[in-house]
Amino acid sequence: MHHLELGQLGENLAVEYLESKAYKILDRNYKWMRHEIDIV
Repeated sequence: MHHLELGQLGENLAVEYLESKAYKILDRNYKWMRHEIDIV
């Protein structure tokens, strides 16, 4: 598995976990200037 695929899998699992705990995901891969936040 390529490291980018592994990272995407981990991010998806994190989102599933957070949603199962009633968190609302506002955005994914939010970019600001040269920075990125994976899960907001």
